[in-house]
Amino acid sequence: MKTRLVLLVILTILLSSIFAAGLETVWSIKGGEADWLPDGDLTRGAAYNPDTGNILVVSRDTEEVVIVSAEDGSEVGTLAEPAGGFEEGTFVINAVDVTPSGVIIVSNLDVDDSDDPIKFYIWENEADSDPQVLEIAMETRAGDNVTAIEDADGNITALSARDTGNLEEIIMARLTYDAGTDSWSTDTFSIFPPDLGDPDDPDVDPDYPAFRSFHLNEDGTSYGKRATRNIFYFDENGEYVETGNVHYGNRRATRISPFTDDGLIAATNLHFQELDDDGYPGAAIDTWMWIWNEDEEIIAYKNIQDLLTTANGNYAGDIEIVEQNGEIYV
Repeated sequence: MKTRLVLLVILTILLSSIFAAGLETVWSIKGGEADWLPDGDLTRGAAYNPDTGNILVVSRDTEEVVIVSAEDGSEVGTLAEPAGGFEEGTFVINAVDVTPSGVIIVSNLDVDDSDDPIKFYIWENEADSDPQVLEIAMETRAGDNVTAIEDADGNITALSARDTGNLEEIIMARLTYDAGTDSWSTDTFSIFPPDLGDPDDPDVDPDYPAFRSFHLNEDGTSYGKRATRNIFYFDENGEYVETGNVHYGNRRATRISPFTDDGLIAATNLHFQELDDDGYPGAAIDTWMWIWNEDEEIIAYKNIQDLLTTANGNYAGDIEIVEQNGEIYV
């Protein structure tokens, strides 16, 4: 059986197939080929909807959530805006995730520690015409990405990962849905990254702890990927457990996907840079995507440089890998 993938990287949407260790491009949308995906580096949030088989793309350029068919890349429509519209934050919409039953959660992004809260927009499904709006007061940057899990009873937990923080604790916004009472609640959640040194030390990466990719597992454990470090694993209490590897040779992974049930994870180096001898950004390099298994073995990879229209210095973008109906979508 041929395994198909949908890959969303920076300003490109790519549908590919695995053949041995490589990938074959089936369709793509480059920046500038759609009004909601112009040539630039603003639009970066995307998620696969396992309930419909569509892709949700958060366009920060047109401030809409676009529904794209995973079959051929055609535009299916857009999600309904809330009654008051999208508002507040440096970007009024930024990140998205979808639960197994098709509940869609989108967040804004506040990057300047302003008084704007982090806001969540929640659709029961793609046809929902009246999304809920929740907010959490945060005194620091929040909204860089959203991760959501759902149990068999329909209870949902969602976190919005922070991009920066201190060396000891990273505070995240958390949503919880109780299916029994049909109600949402909000609070904050902390994770405790490993001690990698004094941020004022010139030998320590100043981006620490920049978790630009952060994901929840169904058991409440979690893992995150810093801009220039390997993947960090945390227990259900947010305590650091261990460090894993998702680099492809000297190409540092800047974005990682959630794991599949079979332990596969997808990664990409969106910043076009290799690692120097000390593990920090070095010379410019082609952009790739690759897939690891649970033994940290690369099973598929592709150079996607020719599909990109804009270099992104913010390590931004989304990548996801999902198994459904015997196929793998990335």
